[in-house]
Amino acid sequence: MDCSELELAIFPHQGAYAIDARFRADEGSTDLVLARMVPATFDLSALLAAALDIDAYGNLLTGMLFAAPRLLGAWQHARSYTTYLAIPLRLRLRLDQEAPELHGLHWEALQDPQSGQFLCLDERVQFSRVIDHGVCAPVQVPSRAQLRGLMVVANPGDLDRYGLSPIDVEAQVSQVRGALSAFDLTILDGREGRPHATPATLAEHLAQGYHLIYLICHGSSIAGETYLWLEDARGGSYRLSTAVLVAQIERLARRPLLMVLAACQSGGHAHEPLSDRQLGSRLAAIGVPAVIAMSGIIPADSVRAMMPIFFRNLSHDGMIEQALTRARAAVSLEHTWWQPILWTWLRDGKVWQTAHG
Repeated sequence: MDCSELELAIFPHQGAYAIDARFRADEGSTDLVLARMVPATFDLSALLAAALDIDAYGNLLTGMLFAAPRLLGAWQHARSYTTYLAIPLRLRLRLDQEAPELHGLHWEALQDPQSGQFLCLDERVQFSRVIDHGVCAPVQVPSRAQLRGLMVVANPGDLDRYGLSPIDVEAQVSQVRGALSAFDLTILDGREGRPHATPATLAEHLAQGYHLIYLICHGSSIAGETYLWLEDARGGSYRLSTAVLVAQIERLARRPLLMVLAACQSGGHAHEPLSDRQLGSRLAAIGVPAVIAMSGIIPADSVRAMMPIFFRNLSHDGMIEQALTRARAAVSLEHTWWQPILWTWLRDGKVWQTAHG
């Protein structure tokens, strides 16, 4: 890999948390343990109080993460090494599955503890979350020419009955189709003779082994259950339980390589908004190698601004972390840039390979 890697593993310990820090200089190196079982405390109440100010939130969270000198030293070691060699630093945050409160924090707002700059807007840092999974099979990464994508846009005709605004399907599709013009892209949107985004059609296409899946729809949480608002055969609304979707994907002989989930919000609300983060972490936990989901419902305008840039950069070199950094930078003046969350356990962060690997 053309970068070094710093992994910070955070897990519950004795009523608080502990953190391990491991550094890998390059692909051929063994892991260097920079810190082990370092006590840490995260003031969830203080973070919640700062949630509407992403600068203040990021500053607070960064201070809590790097409060211990050993962890600050681990960061400085990794940052100095990659700065000297002029290579990126892959920062991987491994969060314990048994600590859901950790997954709810806005880690994408982390800042460089020395400069105060947001790490997720810095192209010298490739940031992602990691979650443990039970899949042992190696990931089959295709070449660029082999990559097959599926774009699903659900815009039921009766959304107004439920207080939801329509999704601009034409704008969403045209921009992403242009960004992914080099790939074999199938679209489910109910337009121009194409199938509607029904649960049955989605299930049928999932079984066809697409490498990349991009899903745009509304989401909601009702009585503790989370749902995606897909369509029925006539274009009306159909609420698909996210538990059903996860089970469908878990049963696949070949799971998608990358799933991108965007629950758009265009001014309307229905019930309690769904955080894609919950679905994203569940998909990562069943072994989808790379998942991008949103922390909370994101405005449709932000999705339209970010995703074409993300897919265009992904199409260029296959580097998912760098592509997402550039997409975030496109809306860095808005409050929404930190909302996309990336989980991945791809070792080199590439979703397709060049002829030379």
